[in-house]
Amino acid sequence: MTSSPQTYTRTVTNVGSFNSSSNAEIIAPQGVDVKVTPGLIQFSEGSPKATYSVTFTRTANTNLPFSQGFLNWVSADHVVRSPIAVLFA
Repeated sequence: MTSSPQTYTRTVTNVGSFNSSSNAEIIAPQGVDVKVTPGLIQFSEGSPKATYSVTFTRTANTNLPFSQGFLNWVSADHVVRSPIAVLFA
């Protein structure tokens, strides 16, 4: 990861209950600021897909070759976890 912010956009499909929502919970890798937009995704019967963006910004120089964290989407019934792995350049 360089010093320039990097943004990635993802689309997810709800396979759970209609009319549900999930909040982003970030466990950021050491040395990296992670921002998720929007922080709340909502699904309905007519809209089973949601799109979000994740921006990674290096916050500190580190001697680590890599760092790891997680992005959790937390609903009333489930937690969906996506691993985050960052390689420092």
